[in-house]
Amino acid sequence: LCYQRLWDGTENVANAQTRCAELHNSLVFWEGTVTNVKLLSITNTYQSILNKFPAFVAEHFNCVYGRTVKSLCDYNDPNEINDCTILREYTPNKCTLKDHNLYTYEITLKMTSSFWSLNPEAYLLLSNDFKNFTLRIKPKDQLWFKGTLFNNQSAGADGILGSLKINVNGEEIGCITCADGE
Repeated sequence: LCYQRLWDGTENVANAQTRCAELHNSLVFWEGTVTNVKLLSITNTYQSILNKFPAFVAEHFNCVYGRTVKSLCDYNDPNEINDCTILREYTPNKCTLKDHNLYTYEITLKMTSSFWSLNPEAYLLLSNDFKNFTLRIKPKDQLWFKGTLFNNQSAGADGILGSLKINVNGEEIGCITCADGE
């Protein structure tokens, strides 16, 4: 409800942000329609450490802790063969630490409800734990999700609760209606 006056045009964003910022860490259980799915960040602790070493040392340990680029190819999947060919052709490394990557995803959802006077967007951040689910969803899928609201300082003014971007750290997620049927 802290957004209502902003959406009605009776106050500015700064007023709404001042009031809504206090909702930081509030638990929500909402539904929405997917409009976009993005990879927000990739972290690889092994790679971060090995980047501090000279290239010939790092390459050796890439192979010790990772696997060869050639071994990534699944020769039963034509799409993967193409991706592997490109990777082998353009990467300077013969080994990769890709298996140690941790991903953070952002799902943009159009919120629909009689509660909202407009259809605002929620930006749901999901950890690597949700990778399998996140990579299967498509635009127009309808999802339910549970998470905590947060002030995303790194996004600047648009990341503060009360702006038109509603940021949620995802804790649970599921399909109401999904293209892949799950």
